[in-house]
Amino acid sequence: MLAFVVRDSVPHANIYRWIALVSAVAASRVILYYRFARVREGAFAGEPWKNSYLLLALVSGIVWGLSAFLIFPAGNPALISLFVLVMASLAASTTVSHAALRLSPTAWAGPALLLYAVRCSVEGGIYGYSAGFLIVLYMITVLAYSFKHHRTILLSILLRFENLELLEEVRRTNERLRQDIAKREQAERERDDLIADLRRAAAEIRNLHGILPICSSCKKIRDDLGAWKPLETYFSEHSEAQFSHGLCPECGSRALDEMRKAKKPNTGDRTTP
Repeated sequence: MLAFVVRDSVPHANIYRWIALVSAVAASRVILYYRFARVREGAFAGEPWKNSYLLLALVSGIVWGLSAFLIFPAGNPALISLFVLVMASLAASTTVSHAALRLSPTAWAGPALLLYAVRCSVEGGIYGYSAGFLIVLYMITVLAYSFKHHRTILLSILLRFENLELLEEVRRTNERLRQDIAKREQAERERDDLIADLRRAAAEIRNLHGILPICSSCKKIRDDLGAWKPLETYFSEHSEAQFSHGLCPECGSRALDEMRKAKKPNTGDRTTP
């Protein structure tokens, strides 16, 4: 656009030279990008690529600054203002596009704006000196902002990596907690199962142990308090056993014989009338 607006006031040879320089810089950037794209996925030495980028940014800034001498619209304040506005916009954009490296905006905007400040001062007059001073002031502001913007980006990147490390630590901690909880729940289930088994066993079994003092005549048993209790009572108190009374065949036969004898009349006691 700059070359187009001065096509009638600037020698075409200068326009062609400047366009060739800009095209060479653009081609160099494309070549550098594709060369870096082939190695960025793996391990690489970052310092050579950083230096190449800074050098190319410096060359680009110089080339754009040379427009102030090759295609500068001398004596035309309106076109000069347009040129200065375009360079100011490009310098401001470098604070974002070149902010990955701290000195990259300086490498571009420094020579570009300084060359324009010098050329405007050479132009002379109130307009030229004022424009040169304002360009220097603007350059200082842009460079200060670029350093601040770079620091913000750097802190954001560092914070992102810190957050990633923190998230990974939280993930590992949560995984350990899940494992601990699972183990604890398993232990509690096993404990509950054991308690349930013990309760069932306690409900089903009441053991009698040791020597039981029993009367050889009436078969009563003496308890721990010294009281003599019937055998049925003692076992009912110390076990789950329940008693139902009956007669075994032998005792039943003996009881039946005794009942028959008791019902049979006694002939020896009869008197003869």
